[in-house]
Amino acid sequence: MSVSFALIVFIAFIWSTVLTCIVIVISASTSKSSARSLSDNSDAIIDRYAVIDGTNNIEITKYTGNDTDITIPSSINNYIVTEIGFQAFSNCDTLTAITISNNITSIDYCAFAYCYSVKDITISNSVTSIGDLAFLYCSNLTSITIPGNVISIGSSVFSNCGNLTSIF
Repeated sequence: MSVSFALIVFIAFIWSTVLTCIVIVISASTSKSSARSLSDNSDAIIDRYAVIDGTNNIEITKYTGNDTDITIPSSINNYIVTEIGFQAFSNCDTLTAITISNNITSIDYCAFAYCYSVKDITISNSVTSIGDLAFLYCSNLTSITIPGNVISIGSSVFSNCGNLTSIF
C-alpha cells in the first residue's frame, strides 16, 4: 500500500509541475500580447513606412509607397525618426527626389541601393553617419551635398553611380 501511495504522490507532483509550467507559459504569452507596443512589432506599417522602436526613437526599415518625391519625416506618430535602416528604400525605382529630414542621424548600409531613378537627394545637417553602399546604383544621381556634421562615411557609398559628377 505504501508503494501505491508513493506512486500517487509522485504522479501528483509531476502533474502539478507540468500544470504550473503551462500556466507560466500561458501567462507570459498573454501578458506579451496584451502589452504589445510598437517596440514589439517590427512589422508595423505607419504611413507607408515599416518601423521598429528603439524606445522613443524609431528606425525606418522599409518604405512601401510609390511616390516620386518624398520627404522622410522627422517623426512618425510622436516617435522621433533617427535612422534609415538596412535597405529601407532599396529598389524604390519610382523615387526621383529624396529629402532626409532633421532628427535622422544615420543612413544605414544599402539604405537607398538600386534607386535607379533618383536624381536629387537632400541630406539634413542632423545626419552623422552614412553606411556602406548607401546609394549603390543610384545611377541617375548627378550631385549630392554631404553635410559637415557627417563624421562617418562607409565604403563604396556611391558605387555604380555613373552620372555622379559632384560631391559637395
